[in-house]
Amino acid sequence: MSAKNDLLKNSTGGTLIGILIALAIVGVLVHPKTSPFKNVYFDYQAQTTLKEVQKACKSFWASEITGAGNSGSAGGMDFDAAMSADVFTSRAKGGTTPLSDCTLEIVSEMPYNFKPRSDVKVTIVDGSNDLFEATARHTLGRSTPKGT
Repeated sequence: MSAKNDLLKNSTGGTLIGILIALAIVGVLVHPKTSPFKNVYFDYQAQTTLKEVQKACKSFWASEITGAGNSGSAGGMDFDAAMSADVFTSRAKGGTTPLSDCTLEIVSEMPYNFKPRSDVKVTIVDGSNDLFEATARHTLGRSTPKGT
């Protein structure tokens, strides 16, 4: 019976150490700075920034279509609604000029509110409404997402 008691005395605390080691390993894998998946994290940040630029450009074009300019609300319409609205059709029949090109300088202002990240470089290759193309790259990322 003393051998059984010795076995139980020596095995205490082993479970706690195992749990602590497992938590440390998971913590290293999950933290973006030390994770083997950090490139995926940085590329995701670049892709998210690119989507924000596209959304701001659509808001800019919608404000031009509805005639809201820099007043802020884009006439209460989003870009897709404005593109199909009678307002756009009537302005197009009236021979108005095409929509202006979207630039980072324009969408960084009010009311479009694109806030550039210091660690993501965004380049608008073609700022026109019909051929919009932009790229974004995180300074620590490995790929350059492209948005059209």
